[in-house]
Amino acid sequence: FPVTIGLVGKVIMVYGGNNLGKSGQATNFPSPLFLPLEPNALNAKGGIRKLPVHDWATFRDFVDSVYKDKIIYERSLQALDKEKDKPEPKDKEMQKERLERIERLQNKVDTSPYSKLKSSTKTLVLDSLTALAKSTEKYVTDQAEVTELGDIGHGKLYKRLENEFYHTINQFFNLGDFTYLVLAHEDIVTGKQIGRAHV
Repeated sequence: FPVTIGLVGKVIMVYGGNNLGKSGQATNFPSPLFLPLEPNALNAKGGIRKLPVHDWATFRDFVDSVYKDKIIYERSLQALDKEKDKPEPKDKEMQKERLERIERLQNKVDTSPYSKLKSSTKTLVLDSLTALAKSTEKYVTDQAEVTELGDIGHGKLYKRLENEFYHTINQFFNLGDFTYLVLAHEDIVTGKQIGRAHV
């Protein structure tokens, strides 16, 4: 089996308490793009590429949008490869039409939002998983117009939370050839540190 060299396709989690410099260290990864779900995630660091992703709804919109762009990009790339593999027509007019089709498809691939993201970004930084999980819970309870997940019986909201989170986070980790860097915090409950990130 071939061994992959480098960080492409890897999911890395950095886990620890507050103010340890997790976000600062994440800026050292190749071409990072931050999804800063915490308002002070980057502590006002300048020159860092980040998107306005501050809660579950905007994170889910980002993932949906990039995933759709990826599908369009991949289909365009397949159509381009298929067109290039066709035998060269003998007729001059048909040769010209084929070249124009190839040029249009190549332009569609090159100008795709997904192509631009891939060329500018090597690492997607989710900062933080803890904030994302809490935001997902708030989203689900707000949709149900309750305060707590347990306010609706038989675990219905817990199942809705699980489905909501699972499908989008799974899609996120399948956005393409990026390194996925996930930052997570320890929880503190009644003065004790516990090893879970609300997920």
